[in-house]
Amino acid sequence: MDGYLLGIGDGPDASCEYRPAIVSMETWDHLLKCYPAMRGHGPAAEYRHIYGYLATTGFLDEARGVPVLPRSVFAQMLGVRPNTHSLRMGQAMEAFSRDVAPIVVHPCRYTKGLATVVEMDVPDEIRARLDQDHRELACGHWKGMVQLGSGERVRGSFTYPVGGSGGAPPADHPAAGVLSLINSQPLTAIRRLFRTNMPCALEEADRIGSPVARSHVLAELARIGAGHPSVYRHSPLTPRIHARGASPDRLPKQVRRALFKGCVEIDMVAAGLTIAAYRWNLTAIKGMLQQEEPFWEQALRKSHLSETDLPIVKRFVLATLYGARRDTANEMLKDGHGQHEGIGAQGLRSLAGTAWVKELRAGARSALRTIRYKGFVTDAFGRKLSTNDVRNLREAGRRMDRIMLAILLQSIEMKIMRSVVPVIRSENRTRTSIRMVSWQHDGLTLSFVSPSERDRQVKRTRDAIVSAAAEIGISARVRARCL
Repeated sequence: MDGYLLGIGDGPDASCEYRPAIVSMETWDHLLKCYPAMRGHGPAAEYRHIYGYLATTGFLDEARGVPVLPRSVFAQMLGVRPNTHSLRMGQAMEAFSRDVAPIVVHPCRYTKGLATVVEMDVPDEIRARLDQDHRELACGHWKGMVQLGSGERVRGSFTYPVGGSGGAPPADHPAAGVLSLINSQPLTAIRRLFRTNMPCALEEADRIGSPVARSHVLAELARIGAGHPSVYRHSPLTPRIHARGASPDRLPKQVRRALFKGCVEIDMVAAGLTIAAYRWNLTAIKGMLQQEEPFWEQALRKSHLSETDLPIVKRFVLATLYGARRDTANEMLKDGHGQHEGIGAQGLRSLAGTAWVKELRAGARSALRTIRYKGFVTDAFGRKLSTNDVRNLREAGRRMDRIMLAILLQSIEMKIMRSVVPVIRSENRTRTSIRMVSWQHDGLTLSFVSPSERDRQVKRTRDAIVSAAAEIGISARVRARCL
């Protein structure tokens, strides 16, 4: 379970670009004093780029909590193409470890779907300086700031570049309408929202216990404070979309909700599980979903688990949905994963013995057998996906049948959730009254211009999701939460 497991359309290139670290002149001087090899040009500039990325990136390996360093991002640091022969990432990291600061590199293992991750200890004093700089940047205080890599002084609001391939999706891509809507919105009001709520978000960030995790969250808030140049891109193979650039989507839930204070978060409750239950006719799970008591509360109660166990239980369910091996899912559930503690051997026996978990595992096994027998799936949009379409991903540590199963379930999710687009467009026909400020696959966050119209507009949005699910035979529950 170590290393960053490349997801289906969710790998490093889906949402990660190199964004230069910004620091105060005082921090700049202190860093060069502590690390003489970072003074000057040539290799020194390369060292500063590497140090800035490792100390501030928000792209962390979930299991280790340390930075992921894709080859494409390293190429962006040097301003070269990722596939160029002159890009010698291993040699550069060895030189950095020798000349600047000791690091431990866990190389990419593509056959197992693991990207390169790098461990580097940042001294407490330097981390405190970086944290303070990020708090200032998040609140729009740019005076006396410089780019760590280039040494260029920042004059006024600095806009981080939004790079990467993708562009406009094909007209028949399932997410084309969602992308057209969310990427065409004026950013002025969204920036104003973030400026207003940034103090609350910083307070939530300061409550994070781990100093390393807190530092990376503060760095992401600093990038968002630059003006939120986030652009959503499509995945060519899957129906999902992902934010590129500085985005609240990568923040912990409580920090993200603080940044969206005043908005409404709308999501489909237990979306993946609901889709699977009706797709595979899982009667025990459907019965639990239809009860008044929330599904996850029932699941914990039946297994004698506490609310603190819920995060790892949800990860276990998601892994099982996408066809993870039984022993792999059991190990994650028992021993934990990343910041989520496991439930131990007794908790595993208790949960694995429940009727709904047995039913879920049987349903996933049956779905995988069907895919292997047919050699293809037809997604919710009528697109036929064969083994040849995903063969090039087999080396990314996943069997083709699991890839196809994930894409099938994700297509159903997108078919349901994209039903909100016509509602928002109709409400905005005469003037902008609803803004989609975030998309989270099975949910979205909306900002409403008119408080008096908000309740009606929220109801229309929820009803659209429920109706879209009902049209394909799924009884969905949709939750709206005022932040």
